[in-house]
Amino acid sequence: MHIVVCEDDEAQLLVLKKYFSEYKAGHPSDVISFFSSGEELLQNIISLPTIHFALLDIELPGISGIELADLLRRQYPNVLIVFITNHPQYIRDDFKLHSDQYILKPVQSRTLFSVLKTLQHEYCTSHIQYVENERRLITVAYSDIVYVEFYRNTMTVHTAEQVFSMEVVPKEMKKTLLERGLIRTHQGFFVNPVHIKSIENDYVFCINDIEVPISHRERKNLIKKFSERYASMIYKV
Repeated sequence: MHIVVCEDDEAQLLVLKKYFSEYKAGHPSDVISFFSSGEELLQNIISLPTIHFALLDIELPGISGIELADLLRRQYPNVLIVFITNHPQYIRDDFKLHSDQYILKPVQSRTLFSVLKTLQHEYCTSHIQYVENERRLITVAYSDIVYVEFYRNTMTVHTAEQVFSMEVVPKEMKKTLLERGLIRTHQGFFVNPVHIKSIENDYVFCINDIEVPISHRERKNLIKKFSERYASMIYKV
């Protein structure tokens, strides 16, 4: 995991560095990067690995924490962001954030570690991670998956831009995909309803003209689940 911290208060930054030193003892593979302004972070963004979590002081000089969060999300759509603030009421009223999306100053170690645990759980339940050829860690957000197909113990994940194959326990992985909102369309095929453009005859048509087969057996369930998903999206709007 790569965590970035952006805090302009020198005393608070020293405290955070102390806490993260303790955190690193139990998470040696995680990378922590510290910055004192949004401009400094953005100047270094090209050289940074993928950012998983960002802790941002909301009242940064120059680019504010809110503006910085928007810029980071453009570069890293799946980044999880927590604001550090002196003004919780301002945050809740204006930005509709939950209590696990901000930390009050002065930051306490127990609060920080609790928030990090929540972020890690959220990240792990919203992403697939695997090691490719025993060398490179691949991370795919479930929301980015267009469809998945299984062949024996191999799962092939199709996103709008890339294709990944990995060895899995099919029964467990299929259950996970259903829990994450994907819908079975055929024996060994699961589609993400977010990316469906149309359902016609024997195929689901997704973004980028991607076609996913539909079996007669799964067609009725597919339409029902997709309709439920579409209705819930309309309701949220």
